[in-house]
Amino acid sequence: MPFVPLLLMVFRIGRLGAAISLLVLTVVGTACTAEGLGPITPPGTGIGTKLQLFQLYLVFATLIALPVATELKRRKLLFSAVQEGAALHRIIADRSGDIIMAVDADGTIRFASPSLSVIAGFSPAAVTGRLARDVVAFEDIDRVIRAHRNAMADPAATVMFEFRAHKASGELAWFESHARAISAEDGEVTGTVNVVREVSRRKARELNLARAAATDPLTGLSNRRIFTAAYEDAIADVTACHGRSYLALFDLDFFKRVNDRFGHATGDDVLRAFAAILKANVRSADTVARLGGEEFGVLFDGLSQVEAQEACERVRAQFAAATVTAPDGSSVATTVSVGLAALREDRSLAEALRAADAALYASKGAGRNRLSIAA
Repeated sequence: MPFVPLLLMVFRIGRLGAAISLLVLTVVGTACTAEGLGPITPPGTGIGTKLQLFQLYLVFATLIALPVATELKRRKLLFSAVQEGAALHRIIADRSGDIIMAVDADGTIRFASPSLSVIAGFSPAAVTGRLARDVVAFEDIDRVIRAHRNAMADPAATVMFEFRAHKASGELAWFESHARAISAEDGEVTGTVNVVREVSRRKARELNLARAAATDPLTGLSNRRIFTAAYEDAIADVTACHGRSYLALFDLDFFKRVNDRFGHATGDDVLRAFAAILKANVRSADTVARLGGEEFGVLFDGLSQVEAQEACERVRAQFAAATVTAPDGSSVATTVSVGLAALREDRSLAEALRAADAALYASKGAGRNRLSIAA
């Protein structure tokens, strides 16, 4: 039985080879069977039986050759598609301005596109085989690992996350990654493919906008919104630790006269000068804010009354001794009055401000340029 030549034709030419081989086998086999020389010639059988047996033989030959040819064709098409996909992937990876990375389930980098060297300064070979978290900022490692696992847990979803990572130069930069799971033929998730883009400029703009939203543009101090949020935190600390904190209000004396006589530009210089003195005499843990106009506030977190009072007196004395030069060369000097109030668990910000404001106006009424403490 010529099964081996038949299969060789199938492997060599495919379905066309199978058809040609079966045609030749039918013609030759039929002629030989009619002459009593067929592949199946049991002794004592008539020509009709031999032909029937040969037909059965052809059926088996066809059932062997055609499925094999079909499977070979399918594999050839699949291999061609894989080659085309690999070529397309390589073109995209080479031409993309973003970094394309393939990461195994355990976080090992298996592929990195050439753009990595342009954006981050690493050659693809330098990171291949390393754990992705090796170059991620320590504070963001958990976030990156969590995003990687989330992407693998939901192969149908694309997970977007931002993180900081070190470039080859040591610079810390912001990146945005879109991760999607990689699945094998059996459906098992083997890792993720990531499209990574540097977003340091965008993050810097966002940071500047956030800072602008929280900062008084004239003095650079915090604004009232930040002061309000800090008060809530300070009250929480007082409640939890049974500590002492104080709120101080500062109001520049006769500030309207400065604006009227020397102009608003000089008035702005006076406000900036006071803000610098105020910031220089409090701790970094304290919240310093311009609340509006010539009024400023400080939250002394965790200070005793004596310590808060001493800080306020330093500010008052230094500002009384300071001068600002007006455009006409005149020296401008003024003073500040202060009201100090303790923070209490049962006292809202509005109530604390009223208490400090009452003490502040007690200072004004007593002649200004002095500190008063709320009852």
